[in-house]
Amino acid sequence: MRLVTLAEGEVNELHVGLKSTMNALFVKDLAAKTHRGIRGRVEKGKVSVRTIIDDALFAFFWWSPEGSGASAVG
Repeated sequence: MRLVTLAEGEVNELHVGLKSTMNALFVKDLAAKTHRGIRGRVEKGKVSVRTIIDDALFAFFWWSPEGSGASAVG
């Protein structure tokens, strides 16, 4: 089966492998930067740990992959 995209043209197994590796590295790097930024704000007293936990729980329970809003709650 052939897979053709607008951005890449025809995609083969090599493209899929390289893209998935690059995406994994990007997500890992983004997570490290996010954690470093949050830690810096907490250490400076700009935000409490409780606020971070509340925001993370809110995002987890109200995000849905289908984009339909509150899937996990109500």
